[in-house]
Amino acid sequence: MGKLLLLLVLAIHYLFNKCLAGDLCALGGVVIQLGTTGQRYKGVPSNPDALPRSSTQQLQLQPAFPSDACQPLLKPVAGSAVLVHRGACPFSLKAQHLQHAKAAAMLVSNTEDDCMFMDLNMTQVQLDALPPIVSVSKVAGLQLAEASQQNATITLWLPHYSSFDFNVVLLWVMAVGTFIMAGIWAGRDSIGDEHAYLKPDGSQEGNASMWQVESQMITQGGAVAFLVMASGSLLLLYFFLDKAFFIILMVLFSLSGIQALAAALTPLCAWWLPHQTINPPIGRVPVHAIMSLGLSVATVAVWLSFRTSSWAWALQDLLGMSLIVMVLRQLRLPNLKVACVLLPLSFAYDVFWVFIQPHLTHGDSVMVKVATGGDEHWQLPMLLIIPAFRLSPAVGPVILGFGDVLLPGLLGVYTRMFDLYHNSSWQTSYFWPNVAGYGVGLLLTYLALWFEIGGSQGQPALLYLIPCMLGLTVVLAASRRQFTMMCSDDTFATADTEGSADLEANAPLANVAEYQEL
Repeated sequence: MGKLLLLLVLAIHYLFNKCLAGDLCALGGVVIQLGTTGQRYKGVPSNPDALPRSSTQQLQLQPAFPSDACQPLLKPVAGSAVLVHRGACPFSLKAQHLQHAKAAAMLVSNTEDDCMFMDLNMTQVQLDALPPIVSVSKVAGLQLAEASQQNATITLWLPHYSSFDFNVVLLWVMAVGTFIMAGIWAGRDSIGDEHAYLKPDGSQEGNASMWQVESQMITQGGAVAFLVMASGSLLLLYFFLDKAFFIILMVLFSLSGIQALAAALTPLCAWWLPHQTINPPIGRVPVHAIMSLGLSVATVAVWLSFRTSSWAWALQDLLGMSLIVMVLRQLRLPNLKVACVLLPLSFAYDVFWVFIQPHLTHGDSVMVKVATGGDEHWQLPMLLIIPAFRLSPAVGPVILGFGDVLLPGLLGVYTRMFDLYHNSSWQTSYFWPNVAGYGVGLLLTYLALWFEIGGSQGQPALLYLIPCMLGLTVVLAASRRQFTMMCSDDTFATADTEGSADLEANAPLANVAEYQEL
């Protein structure tokens, strides 16, 4: 499984690396054309709906005074496109000053050789009443500033682009693939065959793996406590997320990522170096364990050093997928009854913090704000992230929180174990219908984002995932007359619906042959 995980991410990176967004300006899609020379520039819009779709209107280009527009403008700019330096004040304040000056458009010159995405605080400005706001690169800003001194005119428009983003497809594949791998690997743990590669041929004794995981069952009380702690952590991040807090999160993620990736790489390294050991003073150590640890430390070190690079998303996703798989191997649902407590509570948690809380507080969604890194836009390592691609005008990445894989994954792992313990066929399986339900739930989430159901602030993925999975599982269990058994405390002690006790001891090994092919 470690080999499959690594090869999957490497293949994705190889196939799509050339499509990665290295130039945010080109992705923004806005065209700015100088009337005097015909020179064209690209920019990133903050309010794309305010931009015209064709090059029909010419605007006088003027510099702002003061140049950063952090104070009310001192020169008339009504009906003109105003060039503003980035400065140190919020973009919403600049937008308010230009709105009061009746400017026709605002071009913000960045201090770096690329465009930027400007987050306008919806609680301070009325987005519908704002003029078009576009960021341009430092080089474009300097050339436009020179042209503004010569009474130049510009034409500003946003051509029609397809609203389909291919990075959504890639994120869907990654999320569903992680879900499947976690279920299969946790099932392999449950049949006791996880560390067979560590044993010599024909031997019942082998070297203990330093990456072996022990599972912990989640109780009903633990499910409630988990959601309380999750809400507390969310509020903690919202109110106290600063550079120090960000560094702490980075350290925790790096340490967890090293352990998780090492656990994922161990089977691959053992396949390359079977049964080879060294004997340092601390005792006998498998070579594959040292190799997997070294590769993991090197991967995390490279990611930390280059995490702002356009290709670093692949390493973050590799670490994130490994971490999700490791957690799902450690945490288990004992029965469907606990799932019917944990998952509906997670459903309510997600809906509350995305849809309900902003209306109660008349402000931003706490969850969306934390997911996007707060006011400073810290790139928090708590997400699967796919950047925008050149074939799409999307200006930002698509993201999926770890919890949107972990929480549904708990039900997926439970159903996989249930299938194995009861020797379920494809026709009587619960795991594969849950895989389908998870995939459909993600598609519904994307459609909700597309049509902006409930607003444009984002979508609570669990709103669509939980009904598609838990609802399907309950319906299947009831139709197969296994619901009571799946809710009982001895779910894995009963081999079939007739209650045959003679298979109880052999049930965990019922599908061992299936894993010999993996």
